[in-house]
Amino acid sequence: MAGTQEARVVRLEELERKAKDSPMKESYLLISTDGAHRLGLSIRALPDGSLDYSIELLVCVLGADLEVDVPRLENAIRMTMALERLGYQRFFKEDGWVCWERELTRGDIEAEFDTLARLIEGPVGGQNKKREW
Repeated sequence: MAGTQEARVVRLEELERKAKDSPMKESYLLISTDGAHRLGLSIRALPDGSLDYSIELLVCVLGADLEVDVPRLENAIRMTMALERLGYQRFFKEDGWVCWERELTRGDIEAEFDTLARLIEGPVGGQNKKREW
């Protein structure tokens, strides 16, 4: 378990370095993905040298070919209520996805990912996830 924590710290430091060194002053890591959810971490380097951290969760509310999918809609409603309580901002995408974003501190990243992973794995949550964190 300690090795996993050390690997996460190294990965976070790599992302921070990429944000500082990239022309756009930003880096992104996709943490988890399945057909209905995408979870990622964005780090942005500010002109004063500090870093902004934000977490995003994208939830697909429509099925294939943008068809209405009742279980996905129910899942989206359940997640909407929870994410609003957690202080996330909601943005709608044109392709049937809803994006939820929240700024956080470096120290809150792991706990927030754990919270979102539990939310995703809820009653209709994603199976066959690919996790990178």
